[in-house]
Amino acid sequence: MINIILDTDIGSDCDDAGALGLLHSLAYSGEACIVGILHSNLFEYGPAAIDVINKYYGRQTEIGIYKGVPHSDRVLEDKFAEEVSKKFSLEPLKRSDCEEAAAYLKRKLGALDGKCKLVCIGQLSNARNLLFSEGGAGLFVDKIEEVVIMGGLFRDNPDCGKYNDIDYWLCEHNICSALKDSREFIHNCPVKITFCDFILGRDVKTLGHITNQSEENPVAYCYNVYAGGSRESWDLLAVLYAVRGLGKTFNESEKGTVNVTPKGETVFKSEPQGLHSYLRLKLSERETENFINNFFK
Repeated sequence: MINIILDTDIGSDCDDAGALGLLHSLAYSGEACIVGILHSNLFEYGPAAIDVINKYYGRQTEIGIYKGVPHSDRVLEDKFAEEVSKKFSLEPLKRSDCEEAAAYLKRKLGALDGKCKLVCIGQLSNARNLLFSEGGAGLFVDKIEEVVIMGGLFRDNPDCGKYNDIDYWLCEHNICSALKDSREFIHNCPVKITFCDFILGRDVKTLGHITNQSEENPVAYCYNVYAGGSRESWDLLAVLYAVRGLGKTFNESEKGTVNVTPKGETVFKSEPQGLHSYLRLKLSERETENFINNFFK
């Protein structure tokens, strides 16, 4: 069983809701143990949306939240998190009732027997704040075996060649919306980082088949309100890899080092002793879609 801490910016996109639902499904099958869940931006209703989805899956899980300076994020996208929170809860969880993320992580990791994977599918501010806190670097080495980041865009990835608009996507959202924190964390993290970049999930569209369940299922409701159907699967693929590894779904690049430029570009350099790598799909996009959809009957 893989210990997982999930750090999500739910409220900015519905695939965070899908990733959280997938993690719960993998936990029910005995493949994952949910050690903790974090929220990585200042969206007012993000923690409440997490709470609603946790309760739908029958789990009461504490939530640690980001309490730093505002990110350069699209604040209006908190709307669907607010809607799902109010639809499925008479008293949505308040941010003021949640613990600050770095303190929460220290408490959870300190009590953990063994190691876990930290899965970041939003901004990297919480991870950065833990790393640079007193004793934080030691906790990473002692308690975190791998960080899985949904973020970046690697132009040396052979899959980039099939996109004509790739130059438009200079800077991937999760990296750029908290660029200073992203650079500091990626450049200084002392443990393995595996990247699931923008290309990986762009053509894998999932969960459209559950939107007719939106009156009783908060994950389906998020997809219905935000996308009106299926959505790209960036965050779900990060969770899937974190729990199941490469398996039949993924290939991994050679080892290397990722540099995040001042403009937010992620540049991968092959190095035999590097701690970084990125994923590519082994299955076709359609096979991957079917594989993920089967977790949501």
